[in-house]
Amino acid sequence: MDVRIVRGDGSSATFKHHNAITAKDVGKNAVFNSKTTMMKGPVNLQIKEVSKMAMASTRETIDNERSNSLALLQEDPRRVKLIWKGEVSLKAEHDPWIDHATMAIAALHICHLEPPNPESYYTAAYKNYRNAVVAFPKAVKDMNPQNSVAILSFSLLILMFQLGISVVPGAGPMSDAFPAVDAYNAISALRGTWSLIDQLTPHLANSHLSALFIHRKHLRFEVLDESHEKMIEFLTRLNDTVEYGQPDTISRRNSDRQTCAQAITVLRFWFSIMAAKLPTTWLLLVWWPAGVSPEFLLLLKNKDPMALIIVCHWCAGMHRIPTKWYLDGWARRMLKAMMELLGPEWNFALQWPMDEVFKSEGEEP
Repeated sequence: MDVRIVRGDGSSATFKHHNAITAKDVGKNAVFNSKTTMMKGPVNLQIKEVSKMAMASTRETIDNERSNSLALLQEDPRRVKLIWKGEVSLKAEHDPWIDHATMAIAALHICHLEPPNPESYYTAAYKNYRNAVVAFPKAVKDMNPQNSVAILSFSLLILMFQLGISVVPGAGPMSDAFPAVDAYNAISALRGTWSLIDQLTPHLANSHLSALFIHRKHLRFEVLDESHEKMIEFLTRLNDTVEYGQPDTISRRNSDRQTCAQAITVLRFWFSIMAAKLPTTWLLLVWWPAGVSPEFLLLLKNKDPMALIIVCHWCAGMHRIPTKWYLDGWARRMLKAMMELLGPEWNFALQWPMDEVFKSEGEEP
């Protein structure tokens, strides 16, 4: 998909976003890595063993989570609650997989609030999540005006789960081989959300959500300040000169340099959009993941140092975005895990994100 960005001086640039996703992919890509996120303690409980009080509390949270999911798309919370709550609740009556996804998010949110029995809520969240992602591809074969709202709500709820599962109390540490996998899964989910929203837009325009849904292809961005310019220049110079690529190669391929150069260019655009202080939170979340190429994702999955370094700089920007509970501490945690994966020999390349995330809050990395 081509996206046209309008500068403050009236000039423009055209940008290609690489990802495309189908309805079938929504369920297929909803992958949960239990090795990285398992709650410490007895998590192999059955839903029927969860206390009635826990399930009642979870049900009470559902309406709020249904409303919050659209907060990724539109900045007026009052209209979101009036339209989205009723619309998604109606869809959930006919589509059990939406109800399961909502139950998963509601239980995960309660777990995030550190109740006395977090294991019960964690179990309820995980079981409902699994039920949702198994049922969805069986029930949905394509996208059409009749199921567009249901697919949108499902994809947003699954995205919230995939981000939130790593920040609940007791989640497994992002360490060893897992940070690259966690980052790959998160970026893939965000890319898929962008593509899915774009494909659903014609259908949503004729739905009850049309008053809420504003898809912006024309974006304004601001000139970067000196700190950000120096950061981008440093990344560009490092990418041009560094000779360490994937672990099984002696030197980096030119194609890898070009792939990372494109990701750095997208990062520049993203920080420029951030500087414009646009209110569309969902757009800030998905812009950079949607803009990087599939080849960059492969470098990330293979733990290419330059790709990891670029992701660390993206995490610094994500850290600034006003956080929802499912993003609370996610960027800081991911950055720490990436630093451990890269090792101290790469700290010189991570000084900017370290300063942005840790020193700004008086922390030590």
